[in-house]
Amino acid sequence: RPGGELSVDIAGPHSAGRWPSDTPEAWAKRAIYFVVGAYKTYDQEELQRIAKDSLTAAVASGFTVTEGPMKQVGESQGMLYYARPLETKTSEECIAALQDIINDIQCKYKAKVIYRMHSDRASELCGEKVKAHFRSQGIKVTSTAGYEPNANGRAENAIGLLKTRARAMLHSLGPQGRELWPRAVQHACWCTREGSDERKLVVPAFGESVTVKVKKKPTDSFAPRGKEMVFLGGMDTEITHGVIVGEYIDEEWIFDVSSSFILLPPPDNGNVNEKSEQLTIEDTRHSNP
Repeated sequence: RPGGELSVDIAGPHSAGRWPSDTPEAWAKRAIYFVVGAYKTYDQEELQRIAKDSLTAAVASGFTVTEGPMKQVGESQGMLYYARPLETKTSEECIAALQDIINDIQCKYKAKVIYRMHSDRASELCGEKVKAHFRSQGIKVTSTAGYEPNANGRAENAIGLLKTRARAMLHSLGPQGRELWPRAVQHACWCTREGSDERKLVVPAFGESVTVKVKKKPTDSFAPRGKEMVFLGGMDTEITHGVIVGEYIDEEWIFDVSSSFILLPPPDNGNVNEKSEQLTIEDTRHSNP
């Protein structure tokens, strides 16, 4: 199928998971489901056709167009995955989550790049409320003929891929890390998207120990300025160049958002690595784990 299409589906119910945010409003929220979006980007032939059509439309509208290379809308990057946690499967909550995913994709390309959203026949994904909401945005909402997984293969495959990667990420954290599955699913999406860009980032493995800068500056000039926390994934949907870190205190995970960190040596390594360097999201340019 051509690019510019977003395939969506809902996974769950799952065991209650911590809402992947450090805001006070999210403290009491628990994720039971998650909605996934698999976006098929345009291939090079489609990008050239879009650029040519835009040029033709500009000339027909009376604009003066200078000759030169045609500007393409983004680059062909295959499939991009996005996920949002859900407390329920109500139409209102699903519409808000779907709109967030669409906004993220179109912000990435700085243009309108979604023209169709496809799902199974779940009313919370393709019902009249959903169609009415996206109609004004020029997005056609379509569905399969029935509850047949193969008819919505992109989204079904995305759910399987993200669950597999999330399970691998959570394995090292043991039973206490199981409730972090919403964060692991979103980090799996983040890794696939960041890996498709030319600008690639160095990040620790999910669950590794890092030292982050304390936000409240100590009054003692010689007191430590960092504290040990657990790396819980990249976060580019709400915080620019941000990551989420956490610590397990009194059988509860406490989240925090940071933009820089220092990767700690493994626990069985008693030697301090004198060559450890601070890794800052803004200026690292290597491959993802």
